[in-house]
Amino acid sequence: MIRLFSTASPRILAGVFATALLMVACSDDSPEKHTASAREFLKKGDNKAAIIAIKNALQKDPERAAARLLLGQVLLETGDAKSAEVELRKALELKSPPDEVVPLLMRAYLAQGQFKRVAEEANQAQLSTPEAIASVQNYRPCCDRRPPGRGSRPRSGA
Repeated sequence: MIRLFSTASPRILAGVFATALLMVACSDDSPEKHTASAREFLKKGDNKAAIIAIKNALQKDPERAAARLLLGQVLLETGDAKSAEVELRKALELKSPPDEVVPLLMRAYLAQGQFKRVAEEANQAQLSTPEAIASVQNYRPCCDRRPPGRGSRPRSGA
């Protein structure tokens, strides 16, 4: 007798199960349902399934700013700072509140080593809440300085 699941790893089985669950949960196909499913997956710690659900919502409605913001957050948490930056920029273009987006965008820049962009954004950010302003201001000290060895001391013999 052939044992179908005897050689499959538990991670693969969990992924198959999560995908099947996602398909059942999102059978309504509305962007709202996909986004709600994504939030449920996030509560359970299943970032991969959440990303799939958010992308499904965005397939139905690419102009959904809240979904772009959520996708940017999840991508940043999973270490994909470049993709997070793309989604967070789209969220800003779609009029997501800068107080929510800009601090995340700063984290994405920092994760990519784009210190100059962090400093520029910190100077240009139009934020309104004390929390967002403080968050952005916290990034300034690490980005306003020159990295050691890059113009911090005059060269000898010059």
